[in-house]
Parts: sequence; C-alpha cells; structure tokens
Amino acid sequence: MNYGAIGWVIGHEITHGFDDQGRQFDADGNLYDWWQATTREAYLQRAQCIIWQYGNYTVPEVNNLKLNGINTQGENIADNGGIKEA
Repeated sequence: MNYGAIGWVIGHEITHGFDDQGRQFDADGNLYDWWQATTREAYLQRAQCIIWQYGNYTVPEVNNLKLNGINTQGENIADNGGIKEA
C-alpha cells in the first residue's frame, strides 16, 4: 500500500509537467509553446473530457456545491496521471 501511495504522489507531481499549465514551459523552464499543433489539439480534446467530467461533480455536504472543471483541471489531470502511473 505504501508503494502504491508514493507511486501515486510521484506520478501526480510528474504529470503536472504536462497539465494545463506545465505543458506551456520548455525543458529550461521558459514559457514557450513547444508542442506541435496536432499534439496540442489532441491534448485539448482530452483535457475537455476531464473538464466536463469534473465539472459535473457536486458536493452534497457543501450545499450541493458544483465543482468548476476548468479551475481544477490541472489537479484533476495530475490525479488521473498519478493513479495511472502508480
């Protein structure tokens, strides 16, 4: 269980390098759009799926608060990547 948990955390943090914010930086940390157009378009289509999925979650314990899939997409992408990598 410990290996799975630490694997998820490490995978989560690595995936941040490819989420909605991290993907915009090159290997040297410079803000630079280094992805090919076809790669970027495929990424945006898949990211939209994550946005829709998480945007449809509500939290009943907080007056049925609806999550904002756009605002949380970086963490949602990293969570999904972390669990897949673990």
